Amino acid sequence: MKRNSILLAACAAMAMGAFASEASAQTNSINNGQYPVRLVLRPQTVPMRMARFDASFDVTRFSSCISVLGSTTCASATGTALNLGGAFGLTNDLEVGATVLPLQLTEDFAYNNPSIYGRFQFLNNGQLQVSGQLTLTVPVRDGSKLGLGVALPVWYNASDQLQIRTGVYYNATFSDPVSHGISVPLQFHVNLDDYLFGSLNTGIDLPFKDTGDNLNLPLGVAFGYTLAGTNARPLADVSAYFNFPLFLRPGASGDKVFTDIWTAGLVGRYYLPL
Repeated sequence: MKRNSILLAACAAMAMGAFASEASAQTNSINNGQYPVRLVLRPQTVPMRMARFDASFDVTRFSSCISVLGSTTCASATGTALNLGGAFGLTNDLEVGATVLPLQLTEDFAYNNPSIYGRFQFLNNGQLQVSGQLTLTVPVRDGSKLGLGVALPVWYNASDQLQIRTGVYYNATFSDPVSHGISVPLQFHVNLDDYLFGSLNTGIDLPFKDTGDNLNLPLGVAFGYTLAGTNARPLADVSAYFNFPLFLRPGASGDKVFTDIWTAGLVGRYYLPL
């Protein structure tokens, strides 16, 4: 989640450094009909006639303590969610997808707002990948509003083991007034071998609001494993993550480091050529 030309310029500077010919050959192996097993060498879109099935189980925890006249009162809440969806490659560069079953599991069980998206990859030279993405969130819950997301994901392969992901993401919810903001992620994805991977995730989130504490810098980690058969068939990724979505708030009047909210979860993806 994330921001700005400074980060994009940094990635461009890295792109002028060492190029890995092996990474280029493996990244482009999709043109030879084989989807890369190694996560950091995959393109931003699934190839033509490949389906991807997504599932995630997510936990969000909030805790807060207030001290009044020497007495401290603490409260906490935990939410869980299950999301099911997927994607399909219309061409090697055009992917469409959806979250069709967004379920809120705690408190009142509910069907949350589903979303659909399209992503077109217009640059992939083996090291640098750039796409355009449009996302619509459909308001089906009472009181919810239409959501719109426009994104420009940018990935750079520093080697066949390290990929840096950034970009610019704009999201808006058409409430009254409109709730919107920009994010610029900065994620470092590493493959220790063809199957074991992990990432360090941060960036900048900037909601557009009048208060002075609106700038957030998240911090998170993830790790996972790829299950692959002969010629990457079958192919599946399983991973776990832990994030502080509001880890650093430079404009906050109180503590700058905020760990009272955290999220964690399990993610699975299965790839099926059709």
